[in-house]
Amino acid sequence: MIETLKHKEAYEFYYTLGDKRSYLLVARQFTVSTTSVKKWAVAFNWQRRILERDRELGQRLEKVTNKSIVEEKARLLSVVKGSLNKFIERLKSGAIVPNSIADLDRLVKLYLLLLEQNAEPVISTEKRIEEMTPEEQQQRIREILSKIIRDKNLLDQVMNQYNDDWKPNSSV
Repeated sequence: MIETLKHKEAYEFYYTLGDKRSYLLVARQFTVSTTSVKKWAVAFNWQRRILERDRELGQRLEKVTNKSIVEEKARLLSVVKGSLNKFIERLKSGAIVPNSIADLDRLVKLYLLLLEQNAEPVISTEKRIEEMTPEEQQQRIREILSKIIRDKNLLDQVMNQYNDDWKPNSSV
């Protein structure tokens, strides 16, 4: 049997029925018997075509979804990286005195998570700045900054991935 335009239209109608697919509905729509529709379905491999088409559509959907996830992750990474850089610059310049070292720790962890790196705490304390002596405050800030900078592989990876917008501020 040669697949005619009517057969193709019947298949398309059948496919669009989704979960409600039935030969009876196709037969009614095309004013033919259910037996004829069954013969068409077998002769033109409707079930195999449905599986192939669903698989193909699933792959396309997966690509679109993956692309959206990657784009959103890159956008968030850029925002977090910018915030982290500003935070560090303001700490170095003395423009801000954080209430807690944990603020910087959270930014670093978020950044590392977005890069899919280990996000172990940079500093394991939640001790508030006002509870520290000035020497302890400076020491904690040095520890945090050295922890961020220490991982040369991570720094290289970041610089390679985001070379255009990773420009150290020479005034800091």
